[in-house]
Amino acid sequence: MEKSRRVLQQYPYGQNDRIAPDSFRYKRSSSCIHYETFKKTLPFMVEHLSPEEKENIEIVFSRLVNNPKGLYALIDYLNFKGDGTSEKETYNGQGWGLLQVLQGISPYSRDIVASFVDRAKILLTQRVRNSPPDRNEQKWLKGWLNRVDTYLE
Repeated sequence: MEKSRRVLQQYPYGQNDRIAPDSFRYKRSSSCIHYETFKKTLPFMVEHLSPEEKENIEIVFSRLVNNPKGLYALIDYLNFKGDGTSEKETYNGQGWGLLQVLQGISPYSRDIVASFVDRAKILLTQRVRNSPPDRNEQKWLKGWLNRVDTYLE
């Protein structure tokens, strides 16, 4: 945890960039996710990882949660492509869920949200390349990438 504190102190956010997560509620069409429920996702996602990998993901997750754009990215991507713990969220053994996005981000990234977007785009493109040809997932890729770009707005 000491590493977590050092990294988070290194990348502080101004008071205006913070949100009150206890009162946060995300609504999108018929889905509604409460922040407390969302927070419980992380321990489940990382339970099988090494302590070092777990700590790195916790740092990245914490930095994203404490950034309004990052929190939106986390919640939307979780709803959009899943948590990444299911075999159904893989092609050829390679996943595209939230866990895989977080695993590919350095805890020391200067722009954590841009790093999230870059990693998500790589994984979604990889998903299309690995998908069975009869699924024709290429037709969805442009929309998926556009959706991920909204995390930067």
